[in-house]
Amino acid sequence: PCVAHDPVLDAVERLAYRVDPLASDMRRAKRRIIGAIMPEFESEFFGQMVTELEGLAEQRGYTLVAASSRESEAREKEILARMHDWRVAGVVLAPVRNEHGPAASFMKANGMTGVLIDRVLS
Repeated sequence: PCVAHDPVLDAVERLAYRVDPLASDMRRAKRRIIGAIMPEFESEFFGQMVTELEGLAEQRGYTLVAASSRESEAREKEILARMHDWRVAGVVLAPVRNEHGPAASFMKANGMTGVLIDRVLS
């Protein structure tokens, strides 16, 4: 039997083309990226948290982007703004303050999906 060759598929294979996820995500309102903002990564608790989040995200086809607030509200808000610009699907946040602090307010005001962890609800 005669097998027809698709010149586009041949070129894809020859050039080792890979899909650009950034370009593919431009059609979606949200990207397949989850943000994680922790106060630091040195402690066993937060280091393990990021490792577990990364594994869960990958199992579901997401990429985890993690950043450290270094317990700075200004840095935390800057990271959140960047993640908002990147259109992340959601954020896991250990806020510098609490669920009523500026980070939670920013997320709510900008319609960001998120989970706040490691703070006591008042």
